[in-house]
Amino acid sequence: MRLKLPPRLKRLIRELIAEGGGGKVRRRENSISRRVGHTTYVRDTNVETPELIADKIRQKSAAIVIDRHDFAIVSPLCDNLLGFLKPYKVEIWDGTTWVDKTTAAAWEKLTDCRVDAIAMADFAYDTDNFKIRLYYDLGGRWRVPATMLCICVQHLHYIDYVKVEQADDDAITTNVEVLAEVTTSYYVFDGVLRIDTSEVDRRYLRIEIDGHRPAGTTWKMYLLEIMYLGVLTWGGTRFLASWIPLEWDYLMNLIARNLLPKADNAYDLGSSSYRWRDIHIGRDAYIGNNLQVGGAILHGESIFRNGMKLVEAEKVGLKVKGIAILNPEGGLVAVITDKGDLLIRGEVRRLEEAD
Repeated sequence: MRLKLPPRLKRLIRELIAEGGGGKVRRRENSISRRVGHTTYVRDTNVETPELIADKIRQKSAAIVIDRHDFAIVSPLCDNLLGFLKPYKVEIWDGTTWVDKTTAAAWEKLTDCRVDAIAMADFAYDTDNFKIRLYYDLGGRWRVPATMLCICVQHLHYIDYVKVEQADDDAITTNVEVLAEVTTSYYVFDGVLRIDTSEVDRRYLRIEIDGHRPAGTTWKMYLLEIMYLGVLTWGGTRFLASWIPLEWDYLMNLIARNLLPKADNAYDLGSSSYRWRDIHIGRDAYIGNNLQVGGAILHGESIFRNGMKLVEAEKVGLKVKGIAILNPEGGLVAVITDKGDLLIRGEVRRLEEAD
């Protein structure tokens, strides 16, 4: 009896024979398989057909624990919806009711992409257990299709419950939708709990996290970072902008907000060998010491748009201490001494008599 095979399966077998050599089909580590009847056909994944590409798509788990070292590999692929977003409200369960703790800690540490942590042991309601609800306003931000919530922890043994909700109002009461609810307790400790959710498409977000440590222990139960990740799309924001507070244009010009040194009066901007060319300032410049221009150190000299100048009186050859006013040509107009005297070269006239 001759078995009649479907055209796709016949093509697959021919390709397998060509690759395996002599009609021998071999199982390989980097391969995918299709089972027909009692026969399993195997082929390399680098030969892609629409059927085999579909085979590569695996159903995601509702939640999974990821080692914190392995987690870093997802960063080039994702935008972080919560990056640098401070919660507008934080509630802690005290054993009886939810209590507002918005000002009790620097909760923005949970989304600043830094190695900062908040010890949930400080907010435990019965020594070893805690519950926290974080409220985020996504505002008018363009939303990446975020569907992966990641909770990074340290010395937190168990995450027992997670609920993610979105709504149209900041009280989370209007058009509320539960994006994910995980009721299984997961052992995490120094890892990441990844939760697959429905897609975020509303303005307000509330995330509840319940966790605990073993009874009798003193672990601090740190929350390190909370991220809401989505795969980049053509119209999406650059992924680095959600991990690092910088943007850039096609000429590789960096675009930042406030630029602050790590310590006060301790670092320089540029050097004698690597100088910035022009500085464009829209408002004021505050200089704590001397301003040096072209090798000359200027002590408080000011030049105005109309050419008038204010300089130290000693600089124009006067033997008095004070401030000299010079015209655009550098001629001395007047001097105000340190004694309060006014010395002028011209006539004293009434203001209304001026040209």
